[in-house]
Amino acid sequence: MIRKLLVSWLILAIAVALAVYLVPGVTTTGGLWQLVLIAAVFGLISAILGPILRLLSLPLMVVTLGLFTLVINFGLFLLTSWIMPSLQIAGLWPAFLASLIVSIVAAVLRAILGGD
Repeated sequence: MIRKLLVSWLILAIAVALAVYLVPGVTTTGGLWQLVLIAAVFGLISAILGPILRLLSLPLMVVTLGLFTLVINFGLFLLTSWIMPSLQIAGLWPAFLASLIVSIVAAVLRAILGGD
């Protein structure tokens, strides 16, 4: 169980780091440990609020064939940047692109490494 948690945390940290690297307008301060802390906060927010929001938006998820998940991840990413002052986002489009990259990279790495 601890191994799965650490692998998921590492996957999320890599996904956030890649989003920060690729998306102009998304920056972090504080180095590697701050990035790991951002990943932990994002993972905690996603684990607590994610299922609740997915359940409440189930009709929209069905109608959009699951694409509303991107909107939920976008909101969770914005909430993470609000909680963590070391994650700066310069607008809504950079936040949306970063959340899209985090979602895709995390899904691919979980499929490869077996995080879930």
